[in-house]
Amino acid sequence: MILLAITPIPHFFMEDPGALIRQMDVPQEIVRFCDVHTYSAPHDDLRYIDCVYMHMGEYGNDPETLKKLRNEPFPLFE
Repeated sequence: MILLAITPIPHFFMEDPGALIRQMDVPQEIVRFCDVHTYSAPHDDLRYIDCVYMHMGEYGNDPETLKKLRNEPFPLFE
């Protein structure tokens, strides 16, 4: 039997003077959508944050396409 010791990986915070921190007002429609589609993940979970960023258009996606995605049900199995 092989036993492996699990060593915690240290996390480092490196301050970036060029970083931009801003507050965004997220529409309730996006909050509700991300609550449902991330299976009620905590709001500081990466899945939830990614969902909000995507639907706010932060990744360069078309806002109309994202709105259509949020408002039209899609089948999981066909």
